[in-house]
Amino acid sequence: MSKPPVVWTIAGFDPSCGAGIGADLKTIKRVYLGFDAQHRPIGFAIPAAAAALPAALEEAREAIDRVANGQAAEVELSPQPALVRRLQHELAERANLSSASSGHEPYRRVQIFR
Repeated sequence: MSKPPVVWTIAGFDPSCGAGIGADLKTIKRVYLGFDAQHRPIGFAIPAAAAALPAALEEAREAIDRVANGQAAEVELSPQPALVRRLQHELAERANLSSASSGHEPYRRVQIFR
């Protein structure tokens, strides 16, 4: 059985996630996945989610383009781990689109729509 990662942070609370524990949690999540804020590889990660991330983010970007350009009303993405789905939801939100997760683990997936 492997030990979970341990992270120390000294931060207060800022509900806007601009500073404090919210910002630390965002950073920890990205480091845990092995990507920086622009989703570029930083060279180390927890392998299970990190291995799927580049292709999953590209799939999400392509789906966002299809929905935003009116080529599709909704696009269902392939199943992904929870941390990867969270980043897919963030990409959809940044494009001013809606998204939802459906299904049961390990087949849970994101749908992107207007």
